Amino acid sequence: MRWQELRQLAFHRAAAKPALHGAVAQDDVDEGYLYRPGELLLGRGAVDELRAETQSSRVRPDEQVNERFARHGVDVQRWVVPPDIKVGPLQHALEGRARARRSHVELNHVFTGEWVYLGGPATEPVQATALPVPQNVALLSPTPDLAVLDTGVADPAHQLFAPTLLDQQPDDVDVLDEDGNHVLDTEAGHGTFICGLVQRVAPGLALEQRKVLSPSGFGDDLSVALGVAETTAPVINLSLGGYTRHNRPPQALKEALGALDPSRVVVAAAGNNGHDRPFWPAAFERVIAVAAYDSADDSAADFSNYGSWVNVCAPGVDLHSCYVDGRRSSDPDDAAFAGWAAWSGTSFAAPLVAAEIARRAAASPGRTAREVADELLAELDAAPGDGYGRRYRPGTDVRLRAQQP
Repeated sequence: MRWQELRQLAFHRAAAKPALHGAVAQDDVDEGYLYRPGELLLGRGAVDELRAETQSSRVRPDEQVNERFARHGVDVQRWVVPPDIKVGPLQHALEGRARARRSHVELNHVFTGEWVYLGGPATEPVQATALPVPQNVALLSPTPDLAVLDTGVADPAHQLFAPTLLDQQPDDVDVLDEDGNHVLDTEAGHGTFICGLVQRVAPGLALEQRKVLSPSGFGDDLSVALGVAETTAPVINLSLGGYTRHNRPPQALKEALGALDPSRVVVAAAGNNGHDRPFWPAAFERVIAVAAYDSADDSAADFSNYGSWVNVCAPGVDLHSCYVDGRRSSDPDDAAFAGWAAWSGTSFAAPLVAAEIARRAAASPGRTAREVADELLAELDAAPGDGYGRRYRPGTDVRLRAQQP
């Protein structure tokens, strides 16, 4: 795996539009990770060390973000560092002293939505036929059963899931063409596709969806951790992730996950690089990591990550769900999408598992999502091959694989 090449692909994609994705920097030791320049994530015990090290009044806290974390008992603060101070060497200088204070200081690692991470070998969406939409679907619960943290939903009124979206906020709508070039952004429709898959396998599941990624699929440790801290659903789906410095757990997510009630469940995509390198947040022990297999022949998807940190695999090849309208290319000969697509990736395997856990939990008053998840994993057979965990098969009455036009 050529991490330097993969990192370069993602860096150039992000750097081309910094106003949309935020500033992005590359590591300088060929580990293959991206981070936000000018930002450090600190625990409260490291603040004095940062001030003493920099001796600069221009190093300042992000009070609004820090207050949001504090409300949920998460020990993370975002500090803004001026451009003339390199955050990599500064973080390295501070981490030992922070550890001595039982605190932490870390870079803000960049994550992306997981259909193709850093130019990996999964697919772009392709057009697919419209699916019949169930009528008069009743909500399983009056409160959210499942939180989807992603690019947002493009059309909250879409007939497949409109009745199931609770507390939809204007800021959580997926802006499909943020740069105004009349072409769908790279991961436009990613969150829409995932919410559609959820309703295909668990109709009526009440959804709480939050936008933590840009339409081109870029987010970071901070944005995802805030999303985790502020959701209320018993099950959270994260079809996103990335790699980190020295493969260490991303600090903000570590703190946010640690602050969650242990009865809640987090499910995350294992990544699409065909490798066993820890992919975060899926690699957290607290998280159910989902790899992908091809339901046509039960073989492991060639793009899927794997490893001892993976818990389960689910279908993730040519899945069929609702999408958005528009073109993904400026070529006039390329047909426009018309609301439906087939797409491959661990991004789409993860919500199948998350939806099954949430569906069972909604049907089992008095039982926690964690109890239901443990029961589900225990009843599954082992997947063939090492590093893919157990195999989850959705109900036979749902044909998830697309029939392309």
